[in-house]
Amino acid sequence: YNGVTFFEMKKAVEFNNIKLKIGNALILDDISFDIDEGDIYGLIGHNGAGKTSLIRILLGLISNYSGSLKIYSDDKPTRQRTLIGSVIDSLEADGRATVKNYIHRICCMTGCGSTDFENRIIRLVGLTDEVKKPISNLSLGMKRRLLIACAMANQPKLLVLDEPFNGIDPEGMADFRLLFQQLSSEGITILITSHNIPELLKLSNKFGIMYKGHFVGEIMDYELSKIQKTKTVFSTAEPQHLVDELKKMFPQQECYADSPGEISLFDEIDSARQEELRKLSTGIRIATMSEEEILLWKMNGHKDV
Repeated sequence: YNGVTFFEMKKAVEFNNIKLKIGNALILDDISFDIDEGDIYGLIGHNGAGKTSLIRILLGLISNYSGSLKIYSDDKPTRQRTLIGSVIDSLEADGRATVKNYIHRICCMTGCGSTDFENRIIRLVGLTDEVKKPISNLSLGMKRRLLIACAMANQPKLLVLDEPFNGIDPEGMADFRLLFQQLSSEGITILITSHNIPELLKLSNKFGIMYKGHFVGEIMDYELSKIQKTKTVFSTAEPQHLVDELKKMFPQQECYADSPGEISLFDEIDSARQEELRKLSTGIRIATMSEEEILLWKMNGHKDV
């Protein structure tokens, strides 16, 4: 176009019209979106939105769905699932095994067992000082690191992480960011689900939003910074009473506690309504929603900003 050549991004994953029913309950309804190779893709939504069910379909743990799934352009995903490493559950392992022995076992099972490779993933996930410890002696955060090491044992092209930040302290979070960015720079595609929106904002280049089994849409990281959506901020000495009243008056909008003594309503309300609410607040102002708040707003099913 105008002398510029564009190339189409290669797709790591393609969900097309995925539907899942369990009994009479519709868990996933017509889910369609793609994940490009090299993405750090943040899949977000409240509990019950359908994120974990979709991941289980991707990993082959749920098969009774309709629609189609492609992994690296192959419409028979079973052939490509060997390219996936995943963390979707807590660690259930022989607690007597040491970290080093356990990683060695997993690497041997995948056919990637070599001392150099095992040492590299131990170093990458920050377990060098723990290699001789029994798994039962690890903290929750260290067990999460071990799970990620195991997910990397088959040298995956796609890493799928369901709530990987559970139990990770702030220093560990910083280490994980470096790890995931390093893996992404090496060409590994990463799909992350997490309720830790601030952490995802530091990591992901693209966000997919789910709500009650529906795919609301997706947004790029750079687009978030350009969105100017306003909210109404109330200062109050009685936050719970104010929230109760706001929910009655604005049932379709969200209210969140911003900071001590402040409540945000994700909408700009007119002057008449402001006057009505002044008796419940000590101050009212209009402010711009943060990137985190925009994602929270969209997680409640809003497609437009």
